[in-house]
Amino acid sequence: MRIKKGFTLIELVIALVILAILSAIAAPRFIKLKHNARSNTMQSVSATLSSLNHMLTGLASIDGLEREQTTTLKIEGREIQLQYGNLGVAKTSEITAQDISHVTFLETEALKRVSEKAEDEFGVVVFSKQQFFVTHPGMSVLDDCFVEYFPETSPTLIAEINVVVTGC
Repeated sequence: MRIKKGFTLIELVIALVILAILSAIAAPRFIKLKHNARSNTMQSVSATLSSLNHMLTGLASIDGLEREQTTTLKIEGREIQLQYGNLGVAKTSEITAQDISHVTFLETEALKRVSEKAEDEFGVVVFSKQQFFVTHPGMSVLDDCFVEYFPETSPTLIAEINVVVTGC
């Protein structure tokens, strides 16, 4: 009587076919999970910016700055750019990224162009000094996974925050 050790070739082929079928089923679900995670992250960034604006409006109101077109508010030793009491768009991506990192828990890095990808942190790029974008780590604005921020342009309007997640 022979003792059988290992798999036969047929058993190995069947196991590989089963694994291939399982991976074909699991791959789209994994990709969808990745998209959902990135989308939810960008929704959280939007909520963070909205909460930040509420906080800054309150602090600006205490100092009587909520009606000023452009001003700064000192928070923990740093001058934060404000427009009508809300977070303003600074002249450069570096300043805006530092302002956001200083007053939130978001770790940000400054990007020079909308086509530039963020490395390990959220990317911040100022566009035409009238708006800025916050991108997901590893993505650029052109990848369609970002939060777009338009500051207030008058005391009667509120800051506009749009979330684009089609490319996440």
